[in-house]
Amino acid sequence: MLGLLVALLAGPLLAVPVSAVAADTRPQLVPTMSPIPVRAISELNSTLLAPYPVPWKYENSVVDNSVINLDYQWYVDGAPVPQAQGGNLHQFNITGDDVGKQVWAVITASMIDNTLKPGSVETTRSVATPYALEITDPRPSTSEPVAGAPLSASVTFLAPGERDMKMFPEAMRPKVSWTWISGDSTPLASRPNTSTWGSTVLAPTQAQIDAGITVTAVATWPGSTTATRTTRVVWKKITSGTAEITGTPAVGDTLTAVTRDWEPGISLGYTWSTTDGRDIPGAYSRTFTPTVDQAGKSVRVQVWASASNRATARVTSASVAIPMLSLAGVTGTIVGDPVVEGTLRALAVHPDGAPVTGSGYQWYVNGGYIFGANRETYTPSVADLGKTFTVRFTASRVGYTSVNVTGTASGPTRPGTQPAALGLTSSGTPRVGDPLTLAVSGASPGSQISFEWFRLDQPGHTADGATYTPQRTDAHQVVRGLARVTKAGFDTRVLTLDFPVAPADFGDSIAEISGDPRVGEVLSARSSGWGDVEPSTFTYRWFATDDPAQTLGTEATLTPSPALRERQVAVEVTGSALGYADKSVLSTPVVITEDTNLEVHLTGIASAWSTLTAAASSTTPDVALQYRWEAPGVALAATAGSEGPTLALDPAWIGSRVRLTVTATAPGFNPVTRTLESEPITEASFEEPTLALSGALLVGQRISVSAHGWGLTPDTQIPTWYLDGVPIPDAHNPVLDITPDMRGAVLSVEFVATRDGVLPLASTRTDLGRVSALEPVQPHPGVSGTSPSARDGHPKPRLGTVGAATRAHQTGSAAARGLADTGAADLGGLPLVLAVTLGLGLALRVGAGTIRRGARG
Repeated sequence: MLGLLVALLAGPLLAVPVSAVAADTRPQLVPTMSPIPVRAISELNSTLLAPYPVPWKYENSVVDNSVINLDYQWYVDGAPVPQAQGGNLHQFNITGDDVGKQVWAVITASMIDNTLKPGSVETTRSVATPYALEITDPRPSTSEPVAGAPLSASVTFLAPGERDMKMFPEAMRPKVSWTWISGDSTPLASRPNTSTWGSTVLAPTQAQIDAGITVTAVATWPGSTTATRTTRVVWKKITSGTAEITGTPAVGDTLTAVTRDWEPGISLGYTWSTTDGRDIPGAYSRTFTPTVDQAGKSVRVQVWASASNRATARVTSASVAIPMLSLAGVTGTIVGDPVVEGTLRALAVHPDGAPVTGSGYQWYVNGGYIFGANRETYTPSVADLGKTFTVRFTASRVGYTSVNVTGTASGPTRPGTQPAALGLTSSGTPRVGDPLTLAVSGASPGSQISFEWFRLDQPGHTADGATYTPQRTDAHQVVRGLARVTKAGFDTRVLTLDFPVAPADFGDSIAEISGDPRVGEVLSARSSGWGDVEPSTFTYRWFATDDPAQTLGTEATLTPSPALRERQVAVEVTGSALGYADKSVLSTPVVITEDTNLEVHLTGIASAWSTLTAAASSTTPDVALQYRWEAPGVALAATAGSEGPTLALDPAWIGSRVRLTVTATAPGFNPVTRTLESEPITEASFEEPTLALSGALLVGQRISVSAHGWGLTPDTQIPTWYLDGVPIPDAHNPVLDITPDMRGAVLSVEFVATRDGVLPLASTRTDLGRVSALEPVQPHPGVSGTSPSARDGHPKPRLGTVGAATRAHQTGSAAARGLADTGAADLGGLPLVLAVTLGLGLALRVGAGTIRRGARG
């Protein structure tokens, strides 16, 4: 009513007419959403939460929340809650008084600087619901309570959970009250609010237990629902009667469980057991027939009754003893072969064939006590050979009385037999040079093993020891390995293995061809890499790869014939040695080539101005020849083509040699190059010339002389005139005017020829004859000068104009053959022809030097 009154009074206050107060023209804050939703806090489900902060705006502008103050006022069924008003109360906690009522909040927003008019908005309304407490069913401490012993029960809070419970102080936590009931309705105890953590303890009587016990837990919490959970601790017990066993307690007789005074309408169950507490398998009916397993034991039966929602009742009868059976007719024996290290076993046998157990064994040998031989089995030793064993022991069976028996062995102890699993194995490859090793498996401890090796084709053994390495002489033979196994007190076993010995293998050998693979050259077959042992013999087979069936040769060498040109040739090398498998290896083929045939020689004289000619010939078809001349430091081309290549020798090469390289190529043949060198180039020599005189040896006449046939055309040829063997001074012109002072004297002439690269040559001085005075001496027409006068007792000749020596190369076949030019002088109308041939070996001293004619080859 108070809340309603406050709401009624607040309404008129909020509705005061605008005219009663001053008009507020500021823009007003309005929320961006309306109404504002409220949500519950899921963890406790008893708290409402209004959004914080609420977004506000004015006109179309959103206001920053940092400049707004928010104030909350919470209402319950319209009544303001005084304690739920303020700026930070966007969260409202529901109490028990609020359950079922509407709760909401009014949020008022105002500017911190009052620039905008405050605005309000109401949240959505929610109905406060009670908190739903949740607990587990009570858990009893045992399902089979004992009279007078503590019986407890406990619950666990699910909502709020145990962790949430700890956030509340003790006074505010939920409370649990407990009620215990015996039978269907008799309260045993009621302890309200005895523990905030949900547990209680009770000490029931046997009567209460038999009647059945139920416990109920009721959890309460202000503002929440009540949680009630009940658990049946033990159901009401069924009324039990008595149980006893009837029938003869003996193996094979039937026993029956007799029951009296049990609650009607309840089915009964039976469990037969021995008094040691072990249930008898399969014995779950009212009757039971003891077996030998129960002989000598006491049996009993437990009768039990069970029904739905009732406690099971159990009653155990008194036990009855099942007597033991008799082992009459049992005998003792020894099984096993009496051999050294064999196993003898004592055995008791009953006529019914059922197993009989022995114990308390004692073994005897030849009637004598064997110390320590007190087990079921005994192993004879070497010392027991030829002796007989007996054994005494106690025979027993479950459910039977025990008897003492004696067993005797089948005969005296014999030598032991080697194990049947005895075997001989080997490792290694039966091949020359590879070790073979024998190993015996399955031999008994203490065995002695020896090994021997034999060749089946030879008497006597070859070697001893477990390992044998076949020798080269063993190849293709059978070697036998023998193992002899001996042991004291045992027979001897001999094991053998035969090994056909394979020859050894050579190493990774290779074959190769050495030598120049050309027609006419010698090729050699070589091989290597045979391994530790080189073959003692080699065989060879040469063949062409395009015709491998044809054998070209069987020697270590092969000289290819022209028929193999441009074909591939290979060799197969086969190595053989004692104890080794023959091995053949192939070489890499080589291609047989053939050189182009070429014969070259030089013709000509190796002197300046001479010509050398390369004379090249070849028997190879379609051959092409190339020439290359090399003078000192210069490569020269052939001067006359491939048919007759020549080279003119330059005087600058005097003292050097000229080299000629001729290369011959032909299809399918190897190119071949031949290089020749000339003799050192020497200076050339002139030949003795032939003189030709023109004019008459008459005073007043002009004569001229010329030299021809030098062999090589001189650059200069200068004459010297003599009178009576004395040189006429300055007379070096081929034209001479005969003066009166020459009359009667013998006129002679000689020429000196020079040229670069040629030895200078002074021709043989030739006497032209005596000068005659047939006519008065007159100056020669066209010759200027005075009359001759004597000089040194000789007349001075009148000379014509002296011209310079000519420098021209002599050409023409006549000059080459040394033919003389001719000249005619009018001598009394008779032609005068003078041809003089100069001799060889003339030396003429001119001035201070000597000109010597060289010999010409």
